[in-house]
Amino acid sequence: MSEYELNQAESKIMEKVALRGRIQAGLLTIVGLVGLIAAFTMIGKGSTLGIVLGLLYSVLFIVMGVVFLRPTDNFLKVARTTGSDLSEIMQGLRELSQGFKIMCILLIPCILMDIFISVFRP
Repeated sequence: MSEYELNQAESKIMEKVALRGRIQAGLLTIVGLVGLIAAFTMIGKGSTLGIVLGLLYSVLFIVMGVVFLRPTDNFLKVARTTGSDLSEIMQGLRELSQGFKIMCILLIPCILMDIFISVFRP
């Protein structure tokens, strides 16, 4: 049995997904880098807790940007090559799934820390 091959219209959709995913990953990374710069410029001027949270969220955004950039390569291959569309889609989906898992692992402690700080802030 041969692999399913996307038609031209489906390939265009996959290419749009890949390119928009790259933009999103780039924006997440830029937000993280700007946050890092802001947090470092606040050292000695702001609250230590605020700086630590800023650093944590900045790193989180950078990691999300990198993690969500990975599947875009697979989706671009689907749009631009022939012969392995289904395999590339599945690999891209596995990488997306891993990215969602990493986001949850990183976001949950940040949210809990925000809640804790909001409730117990002196």
